[in-house]
Amino acid sequence: MASGEKDSECLLTREQRYKQKRYNDMYIERAVILSEAFKVLTATAIRVYLIFLTKRVVKPLQGKAARRTGKGKYYIENQGQIEFRYSEAEKYGIRSAAFRDAIDQLVAVGLIDIAQQGSGVQKDVTLYALSDRWRLYGMPEFVVRTRPKRRIQCGFQKGNRLGKVRKVRKCQL
Repeated sequence: MASGEKDSECLLTREQRYKQKRYNDMYIERAVILSEAFKVLTATAIRVYLIFLTKRVVKPLQGKAARRTGKGKYYIENQGQIEFRYSEAEKYGIRSAAFRDAIDQLVAVGLIDIAQQGSGVQKDVTLYALSDRWRLYGMPEFVVRTRPKRRIQCGFQKGNRLGKVRKVRKCQL
């Protein structure tokens, strides 16, 4: 362990060290890795999928649902609420075009779904959900989905109202 890591670890409280140790693990199903859907992914798409898995919040089932399904069952608490922005992908060293292509691949094979499409302006983000459609990939029952394209054309065009600042009339006295 480097001395810088040791110094920063000493500054953490007991609860922070427990959370850091507890939430340091990430699990991926063996069936996902061995699936046909995973085999067709590019290296960038696999990196993006692994980052999606780190963003999920996994909680154990409670009450009757836990008793009915058995011990050790979990659910994703932020399903359909996972944010992954293009600017964040840049921080991971993934270019915008490569990130877009990776999202297209992950949606096409059924590993993720787009819960809410963002427009890219005024902090409107796209929300993602992890999906189980990959289990049917390569079968006739598989439903092919694509990333929805923007209906509104952005840029300098006649009639484009997105991002325009309206002029405020000054009161004349």
